[in-house]
Amino acid sequence: TCVGLLGCSPSQPCIAIKLECLELYHQIQHHQSSFSLQAMMKVLCALQNVSSQLSAAFDTYLNILRCVHMLLKQAPGRDGPMWKLCGACPACAFEV
Repeated sequence: TCVGLLGCSPSQPCIAIKLECLELYHQIQHHQSSFSLQAMMKVLCALQNVSSQLSAAFDTYLNILRCVHMLLKQAPGRDGPMWKLCGACPACAFEV
């Protein structure tokens, strides 16, 4: 097993991308939304000869992040429709 790598296909991946690379692109996109996937692929191709497999791996990475965030909300019970009301004071709008 390769720890810290995400395969570009669910069965028998021939290319894997480092999670650090996917997080780097995620942070760049978060702070500079005009930075495209094609621009990132050009950078990666120049550095490590990675092809268009990045798109599939990045989609999978985002799905993993969504699942992790959902689990983090479920653990303390912050996933229900009324959780904000349970920890707020309507009179002063203070949230616990």
